[in-house]
Amino acid sequence: MNPAKESTTTSGPSALGKRAQIWHAFNALDEQKKGEVLKSQLKVLTHNLLTGLGLPETDDKIEAFLPLATALSFKDFMRFVEPILAKAVARFCNADDVPILLDRLDNVCWFICSRTYVSQPGRTLDGDNCFKIWCVFNVLAQSGDDGEDPVIPVEIDREEAEILVQKVHRFIGIGYDKDGFRRHLGSEDRLLGFPQLLKLVEKYLFGVDASVVNKVVAEIHEQYVLGVLKKGYLTKKGHFVTNWKERWCVLTPNFLRYFVSRDEKELKGEFRITSKCTVENVNDRSGSKQSKFILKGEGKDYEVSVPDPITKTEWVTAFNTAISYHTQLGKESPMKTEIRQRRLSRLARMERLTQEQQQKLKQKELIDSTQQQLDQEMTKRMDAERRMQEEEEKRLRDQELMARTKEELEAVSMARAEAEARWANETAQLERQKEHLREMQELHGQLSAQLEKEQKAREQEELSRKRQEE
Repeated sequence: MNPAKESTTTSGPSALGKRAQIWHAFNALDEQKKGEVLKSQLKVLTHNLLTGLGLPETDDKIEAFLPLATALSFKDFMRFVEPILAKAVARFCNADDVPILLDRLDNVCWFICSRTYVSQPGRTLDGDNCFKIWCVFNVLAQSGDDGEDPVIPVEIDREEAEILVQKVHRFIGIGYDKDGFRRHLGSEDRLLGFPQLLKLVEKYLFGVDASVVNKVVAEIHEQYVLGVLKKGYLTKKGHFVTNWKERWCVLTPNFLRYFVSRDEKELKGEFRITSKCTVENVNDRSGSKQSKFILKGEGKDYEVSVPDPITKTEWVTAFNTAISYHTQLGKESPMKTEIRQRRLSRLARMERLTQEQQQKLKQKELIDSTQQQLDQEMTKRMDAERRMQEEEEKRLRDQELMARTKEELEAVSMARAEAEARWANETAQLERQKEHLREMQELHGQLSAQLEKEQKAREQEELSRKRQEE
């Protein structure tokens, strides 16, 4: 499991600003990429850091730190080693020696992690150039929220990688293909690790003459790491033979180095910049070198001359800037200031983008809410219209039913009237028939009575006749 990103902070100095370099060494020891390294390995790493810095061993034992743990995360290791390094440096080194000490720490950490990077298949840059690009990478490393400590794991923003690639193109004299850069990295990779950056630089230096590659990498290293403040020719007065000689000079916050020529192959000497250095103006006199000034140091002064007052002002300003690094605690190089400002600009852009996205999200939520309300209103309206339509359809059905019912009732009424008329007629006929039947019955009674009377009369007559015959 890869360690999660973290911006670790502890009280006190942050390992002299070399947390990124120490992380590379720690990460090289973390072969399983679990985010932890055994204490036995970290004990050796602590020893190497102190020895590489030329500092004595400490009485602090890593075994006693978090005694129940057999391995430490990078955060825990920094909690252990940072105070040790800070106390050792503060105790055994003066302020002017710290920059040199930090260079040694770079070398120690690179020695431990270099195999991880340099031994990769297809590597085209040599170890020295890989080291210089590694130093540049650490300068560009993403800082945490405090703007000081790097985010772990150490990565750089793609904007910084693109600026670096642009510088490579400019140094080798070819046009920069922005679309090609984006195609190579892809649209999703916002952060790059050192292997990615190294592969990227090698891609753009592939096929370039080795001497040009060395010069390009050296120029980049000077700008980003050494913080070269100014380069150019100065005419320097000799110490023993007081003649004037033109030298190619390179000024950094810690040294003024002078070479025979601008190819910087033959170093003739160097002047160490400390907090005790000063720059003294020399008034121009006729018949002597013009635009002169004296760089005063500890035990040695350099009297130099430049072609014109403007160049003199530029060099004096640069020297004073270099001296200010040693007199003002926490002073950063112009390159680091530029990188920090770009980082702050990115953070501001991201914040604006976040705010814009939040604003768009709020607008979308408002639109969605409004749309939802409209949909609800529309639903209510459609429901109302549907109910009205249903009620109207019901009214029409009821009206039609009433009409049919009325027609049916009228038909029933007419049928009833007809039936009643027929019934009355049939009743009248029946009554007439009943009356006729009574009449007939009465007539039948009369006839029967008459017949019975006649029968009796015939019988009486017959009886009388029989009596007479007798």
